[in-house]
Amino acid sequence: MNDHLTIDQKDRISQLPDEILHQTLSFLNTKSAVQTSILSSRWRHLWKFTSTIHFDSFPYRPLGMIDYTFVDRTLSRHRSPELQTFSIAATVRCDLYTNLVQKWIDFALARRVQVLILDFITSPLPDTVFDFPPSFYTNNPSLKQISLGTANLNPPLNFQGFSSLKSLRLRCCKLNYEIIHQLLLTCKVLESLTIDMCRTLKNVKIFGLRLKEFTFVRRPQQYTLVEVVDAPNLVSLKYFGSLGWISIRCNLPCLVEAQIFHDSDDNIDIGCVKTLLDEKLSHVQLLGVDYWFVRFLAKEYSTNGRHWTASKNMKNFCWFGPLNKELDLAYLLAFLADCPSLETLKIYSRDYDRGGITKTQYTYGLKNVFVRKPEDGKIDQLSSVGFLHQLRKVEFLYFSGYESEMEMIKCLLQNAVILDLLFLTYEEPNKSDGFALQKELSQGVIAGLPRASAHARIVCG
Repeated sequence: MNDHLTIDQKDRISQLPDEILHQTLSFLNTKSAVQTSILSSRWRHLWKFTSTIHFDSFPYRPLGMIDYTFVDRTLSRHRSPELQTFSIAATVRCDLYTNLVQKWIDFALARRVQVLILDFITSPLPDTVFDFPPSFYTNNPSLKQISLGTANLNPPLNFQGFSSLKSLRLRCCKLNYEIIHQLLLTCKVLESLTIDMCRTLKNVKIFGLRLKEFTFVRRPQQYTLVEVVDAPNLVSLKYFGSLGWISIRCNLPCLVEAQIFHDSDDNIDIGCVKTLLDEKLSHVQLLGVDYWFVRFLAKEYSTNGRHWTASKNMKNFCWFGPLNKELDLAYLLAFLADCPSLETLKIYSRDYDRGGITKTQYTYGLKNVFVRKPEDGKIDQLSSVGFLHQLRKVEFLYFSGYESEMEMIKCLLQNAVILDLLFLTYEEPNKSDGFALQKELSQGVIAGLPRASAHARIVCG
């Protein structure tokens, strides 16, 4: 019977209302959306009314010219009176494309764009930045989210802010204290601020009654003093920098999540860290840390000989990085046992870098260094670890089957008395037989480990 159906009868998608097809096309990048115009006469003009414009497939040519004719031609044919999102990632030569970029910005603002993403890579010099035109600083009541890359922000003195802006992300931008202060002062409904590897920024004070999320990533070889001075509704704090350069000078009663990473070789002031954890972060429900935390725990458990009692509310804990000493592993597990509300544990056995998890290539089938002897006899190795009474779920990401990782899993299974799930995700740099064998062997060993919880399931992804 289907052989007698016409093409139009079989094509149920084309029979959908325009609004649904516009929404469907908005999930594609603009180049792909334009290409759908060749499907049939029904699709010829649909892309022109999508609420999303997204260009991201330009080649990187630091010294050569890039043809942006397709962008201009597409924008000239677009007919939607309003835009949900305007996003473009491109290499911009500051000496050639200033007028072009201004046209893009004016196009988006004229259509009352809500989400504006301009992620530029400037050339030919990597340290150059793009100067935004004056029209960018005109208040657009519909603008709710801005994300800028490699831009020189220089608001005019009469800048009144973006009245509806809720999210601002600045990556590799040229900033100073006055600019951030002006933005925070005038964007009164701002809820999320990200400062990611921005240059020339020596100090910044963070404040805002509506601010809920703040993320700071330090630029390499640059130190920025970050002071949180007045943010009573802050829910999430993520800091990637030197621990000696962050200061929380106010109470954060609404803070739920804190991720603190130390990315320098600077010595850690244990007293400052204790104040940070004791007084400012003790009530968080999610804490993420890396290797610096073990140094702090060593001081508390070994030198001071006391248990940690400041994380009674913490329900989720994230650890980033390898643990190559039995003593470090013991300290970390002892800390987890001192967190009575802990329900979920995430372990990323790779270092956390500015761009995310470091994708280091490892040789499988070889043992990494795992130092078993205790130091100074201050802790009785792993036998001193207490029970984890509330822990229900453990996620182990980038698992390799190393001895240190196996020891952690062994201790978790032995001490998590109501554990429901241990989920392992293997890092697979290749599909070699050596990796497959190592994976199979490690899974066999883990399946045979004793478990304190009779309901614990082990799932390998």
